[in-house]
Amino acid sequence: YMSAASFLGISAMVFSSGFDGLLYSLGFMVGWPIVLFLVAERLRNLGKYNLSDVVSFRLEEKPVRTLAAFSSLVVVAFYLIAQMVGAGQLIKLLFGLNYN
Repeated sequence: YMSAASFLGISAMVFSSGFDGLLYSLGFMVGWPIVLFLVAERLRNLGKYNLSDVVSFRLEEKPVRTLAAFSSLVVVAFYLIAQMVGAGQLIKLLFGLNYN
């Protein structure tokens, strides 16, 4: 939840939008546990621990697991790219080094 990208994004939103940006960040922080508790109870009642377990229980297991693994890797790759560019820009700002 508190990665460098979300921290910089939320602080930029507060800077650009003022109080509205602060309310948006607080709303996300308050809404996350509520959604988590609503979903977690149903998953616990099913005896499953994540969404791919539930979907693979209802559909064919191998394609669902393959799609879940592939989508996880794609999201992690894009997230890693954003984190590395942010870290490079920060190093460039602080030390004057070119991050390429």
